[in-house]
Amino acid sequence: MRSGVILIQTTAAPRDVVIPKGKNISYTFLVKQIRFLIIIFLCVLVLLTPEISAEGVRSGLALCVRSVVPALFPFMILIPLISQSLYDVLLFQSGKHSVILPCFLLGMISGFPIGALNVIENYESGQLDKSCAERALGVCNATGPAFLIGFAGLTIFHSSRLGWCFVLVQIVSAGLTAMLFLRPARSSDKSAVWGQQHNTKMTFAASLQSAVSKIMIVCGFVVIFSVARFYLSELFSLPCFSGLSGIIPAMIGGMMELTGGLADLGQLLSSVPQTLLFPLAAFIISFGGICVYLQTAVFAQRAGLSMKYYLPEKLVCGMISFVLASLLSVFIS
Repeated sequence: MRSGVILIQTTAAPRDVVIPKGKNISYTFLVKQIRFLIIIFLCVLVLLTPEISAEGVRSGLALCVRSVVPALFPFMILIPLISQSLYDVLLFQSGKHSVILPCFLLGMISGFPIGALNVIENYESGQLDKSCAERALGVCNATGPAFLIGFAGLTIFHSSRLGWCFVLVQIVSAGLTAMLFLRPARSSDKSAVWGQQHNTKMTFAASLQSAVSKIMIVCGFVVIFSVARFYLSELFSLPCFSGLSGIIPAMIGGMMELTGGLADLGQLLSSVPQTLLFPLAAFIISFGGICVYLQTAVFAQRAGLSMKYYLPEKLVCGMISFVLASLLSVFIS
């Protein structure tokens, strides 16, 4: 004791340190090595072929300016505002919290990834529980009818009637997939605080700021996958793939990025029967592509939602669309 002050030396209790087993360490290290090698390979590839990557970037940016931003940006601004007003009218008059139907309908008319963003908005506001929101991400995320009629129908297949058929097939297949995967919606554990959140109105300026951030993420993925599609096209143009059917590269490209895959299928109209191309295009449309999956994953992970149901739902929806379109092609051929 010095000067009336008692000095007490304390030792912090040691923390429990979990040392991973040797196999786990080896597996983690292997994954990091593979990821590092992939990154190095991509960097070298871009450096050696800058003209291909530059053309892919230009194509992706053009697609964003012509189609993505005009089609999605207004909806991205309106989603938070809709979430605050629409459900007051549709749901709380009956005292129910079943918001799946409005989410589904908005997803069917607005296009990727607006349906998923609407589900996330309702989860964050307490309208959906976590399990229901995770299951709804896939079935409420769909291609917009304007894209299906204008691009897939008129531009690719030169028929607005086929565009409307794409719309019908997608809605029916998404509805059947929802019946398979979705459970009855329940209000989430956060519903007790929802009223307080609901009373804090989203301003137009805040909604605009959020929409700008979201559209930049979407356009970033569009550009990345546009570059990947150009490299994929160069790969399949090699002599070793000369005997490969054009359908296979088109389907691989379509499962990566929807728009490019549909364009590639359209180039096969002169050599492949429409009765085959129509179901294949319906599958690509309902699946949506890995590009849309990654866009949705960014927003879902920010909200703490898992994407474990998304790909199974989209694959099932795509297969149902393929079957329905195959049956429908008999009557429209």
